[in-house]
Amino acid sequence: LYNVFPRIMNFLPGPQQTLFSKWEKLKMFVANVIENHKRNWNPAEARDFIDAYLQEIEKHKGNTASCFHEENLIYNTLDLFFAGAETTSTTLHWGLLYMALKSPS
Repeated sequence: LYNVFPRIMNFLPGPQQTLFSKWEKLKMFVANVIENHKRNWNPAEARDFIDAYLQEIEKHKGNTASCFHEENLIYNTLDLFFAGAETTSTTLHWGLLYMALKSPS
């Protein structure tokens, strides 16, 4: 049923509702970080990914075909965050396992 009508999950009770609410909180957190960046933003100097993306949003302002807008910035930031978290945890996991197996004692 889910594969045919994926939007139906928004209306059915269950653990996915908790996941959806947490996802909204994460999006709001990133939106707040972006707003803080906008307040302290110097277009001449990009401090990080968000500043560079804000520069691109300004460059493409008025271009309706552009993919540079704030909603994409939120999703791209979350993608980078989760990719980094997964990579770090996997690296630590395997590094500790390797050290445990190669330990001289």
